[in-house]
Amino acid sequence: YETGSYQVKATLLTDDYSATTTTVGTIAVNGSKTGNIETAGDYDWLKVYFNAGTTYTINLKGSPSAVGTLADPIFDGIYDAQGYYVYGTGNDDYGLSTESQATFTPTTSGYYYLSAASYGSGTGTYQFSVTGQTNADLPANTSTTATIALNGTYRSQISPSGDVDWIKAS
Repeated sequence: YETGSYQVKATLLTDDYSATTTTVGTIAVNGSKTGNIETAGDYDWLKVYFNAGTTYTINLKGSPSAVGTLADPIFDGIYDAQGYYVYGTGNDDYGLSTESQATFTPTTSGYYYLSAASYGSGTGTYQFSVTGQTNADLPANTSTTATIALNGTYRSQISPSGDVDWIKAS
């Protein structure tokens, strides 16, 4: 047996934003907010108000864009005011990047929650940004201003019944 001295240090880890509807994190449309994934498996929720019929683009960035230290931020998705996941709203690795981007057009106005996480056991800081654009009716002819890039996504609404929209592919 050997003997010797040692030192133990305890550090309290705090979570900046909880993954619940009681989170203190908020973000404004057309604004941004930074956060921190402090431990592996951490999820951060930010509260945002969305208007029905408006299309929102959500970006979650980290070290690839030099706005944080998180190497592979994952947009876990959107949760409704009661904390239920809105199916199909998450994104990981948008385009050729390890960062995330998604669009969402709510059918109901109200508060929603954006959820950030990290791939694997990664930790670090990230930046959420949210932009909103009201959907104008698209014409059904070559004068349309809507465009979509190869492998891109364009979301809009068909309204009223019988409406036809044209989108240019670029």
